Amino acid sequence: MRRVLMAAVVVTLAGAGAHADAKRWWSFVESLANDGMEGRDTGSPGHKRAAEFVAAEFKKAGLEPAGVNGYIQPVTFKSRRIVEEKSSLALVPSSGAPRSLSR
Repeated sequence: MRRVLMAAVVVTLAGAGAHADAKRWWSFVESLANDGMEGRDTGSPGHKRAAEFVAAEFKKAGLEPAGVNGYIQPVTFKSRRIVEEKSSLALVPSSGAPRSLSR
């Protein structure tokens, strides 16, 4: 009987730990998906807030920063702007004529 009771306690505590981990994980998802992060477009203020949030969590977890600027590393992004009225899109099969996908 004592072994059964001990097994029940262990299973209950393990389940509680898993539930706490799941709640903690979900709190990160909610924080990063929050409207206050403004969609996290690259280079936007929301992107910066999300990066700072993740860096703070890394620090709280005891992770060591690396690279040239601590937890936040400089990265160069290249962007392109599509001018729709001067652009077109077509499927070009290996045989046959291109099929336009433009409007």
